[in-house]
Amino acid sequence: MKKIVLTSLIVTSALMADSYTKSYTSVSSNALSGANVANVRGADASYYNPAASSLMDDGIMLEADLNMAFDMGRTLDTTNTKSSQYYLPSIHFVAPKIYDMRFTMSFVSPSNNSINSKSNASLQDEIFTYELNPSLSYLVLDNLSIAAGLSAYYSSLTTNNVVGAEGYDFGYNLALEYIPLTELKLATTYKSAVAYNVDQTVKDAIGNDKTLIDTRFKPALFNLAASYDVVENASLELVYERGFYLAKNDLEDSNAIKFGASYYKDKYDIMFGLSYTTGSTVSDNFYAIDNDRVSLSLGGKYEFLRGLDFGAAFSYSKALEGEFKTLTYAGSDIIGFNMGVEYKF
Repeated sequence: MKKIVLTSLIVTSALMADSYTKSYTSVSSNALSGANVANVRGADASYYNPAASSLMDDGIMLEADLNMAFDMGRTLDTTNTKSSQYYLPSIHFVAPKIYDMRFTMSFVSPSNNSINSKSNASLQDEIFTYELNPSLSYLVLDNLSIAAGLSAYYSSLTTNNVVGAEGYDFGYNLALEYIPLTELKLATTYKSAVAYNVDQTVKDAIGNDKTLIDTRFKPALFNLAASYDVVENASLELVYERGFYLAKNDLEDSNAIKFGASYYKDKYDIMFGLSYTTGSTVSDNFYAIDNDRVSLSLGGKYEFLRGLDFGAAFSYSKALEGEFKTLTYAGSDIIGFNMGVEYKF
């Protein structure tokens, strides 16, 4: 078998940092622009901070969401990319406590991107990734919890060189939650860097098998978060996120500051979010760069039956102008919309 290796350091914007995902994977995370770590209060703790689950009320929590995103496309000189739409499901589950432990699991689609040139059909880059993320948390003290978990990824890639390539990869996640005061919650989380390796076996011109291989890099994500209850039923959260690459390539690390405000009482929650992110870049490929971004978001939940909530969230991510090889380019603005149901029993 003849093997052709097409290892690439091109990383689409959706693979860079959590801040660059086309849509967050739950109503609360989208409504709070990702400031949903220290004060996460629902089933989506399984993905954003599984350590928090051991400090929550006992019982089963289950959330199912439909996450939609609309990418407006980007422009550099006479090069334009097409707009694209995404409709991505997610499921979050938190099991009942067993002694001081609690099992959680999420199924999400965290890293997706579709970049196609309007003027050149051969310039195509589409990747979709699905993640299964089981975790186990442990209550160390009444106000301290830790968690660890595994991430299993399935990726599908289509480019002008590779069509329908697939791959399976693995990572891990860690989390810690500490409540020093009744009003104050502190948390830190870490998701490991992952190299998405996809391959496809095809026939060459004379009928021999050849394997096309492509590699994409997802950064490690480190979060520090603090949440404070300013008044009864109202909280503010601040999150610092660092995305960094462990592999040696041309990718720059990214930074994000996320702010979220929540008001919750009786049957409803109201949430607002704001974030600013510095964009990672690839030095020689326009289709893989991303801008600095400012994002605004708003959402809410309503308990229409006992233990059963319906929620929706809207976000707008504005791409700031940047430079690419001394040229000014306009990045792609992204509109995100989530709706979902959560059941607690």
